Parts: sequence; C-alpha cells; structure tokens
Amino acid sequence: MIRAVNWASAFQMNARLADTYRRGRVFLTGDAAHCHPPTGGQGLNTSVQDAYNLGWKLAAVLGGAPNPLLETYESERRPIAEAVLGLSEKLLEAAKRRDTRRGREVSQLDLGYVDSPLSLPGSRRDGQVLAGTARRTPP
Repeated sequence: MIRAVNWASAFQMNARLADTYRRGRVFLTGDAAHCHPPTGGQGLNTSVQDAYNLGWKLAAVLGGAPNPLLETYESERRPIAEAVLGLSEKLLEAAKRRDTRRGREVSQLDLGYVDSPLSLPGSRRDGQVLAGTARRTPP
C-alpha cells in the first residue's frame, strides 16, 4: 500500500526525429538524432546500431575508403529510426488501453538495408538471401 508520494509528474509523450543526420563534419546518432517514448524499449538498441553503423564507416574512410561512404549512414539509419518512432507511438497508444502484448517487431532482428547504395542488386530468386536483407525465420 502506498502511504506517501514524495514526487510525481505527468508523462508527456515526446517523439522527435532530426531532419538530417549530418551537416558537414557533424553527425548525429542516438538520442541526438531521434527521441521516442520508452514504450517500445528500443532507445538503447537503436542508438547502439546508429553508432556501430557510423563507426565502421568513419574507420573505413580514415583508412582510405572513399568519403561518399559516409553518405550511406543517414540513408540506412534514418528510416529505421522513423519506423521505431512509429512503433513506439503505436505501443504507447496500446499501453493506454492496457494492451501490453509485444510482437516480433520489438526485437529489431528483421532490420536490413536492402535499399542502401552499399547493397548490390541481385536477382530475386526464391529463398536467396541478398545483401542488405534480414533473414527472417518463422517465430
């Protein structure tokens, strides 16, 4: 039984997505690039994936890879963050209705970059895994 509340506040849903992830030599990752309600539990995962994606590209460019490689960071990661924002908002609305069920979409195991400039086009044969695709296994 709760006897006293020392401090309380009302939660205000806050969702933001940066217009761009890069301006010149400055890159945004994690909460600086996207902010969403905690209902999806995706903040840390998305932020770490941003940093990993940008990190290997920065290392490659510093090691001699062409500078345009850095342009693929935003085209790969911003759509993911946009989808996570939508999912988090959907889960927040569900939580308001006391629906706390979660599906596979919260695992972030099906993410891929099939439309990335780094993914080479290939023939779409049945069962073939192409560069940039996430291999989905039945739940």
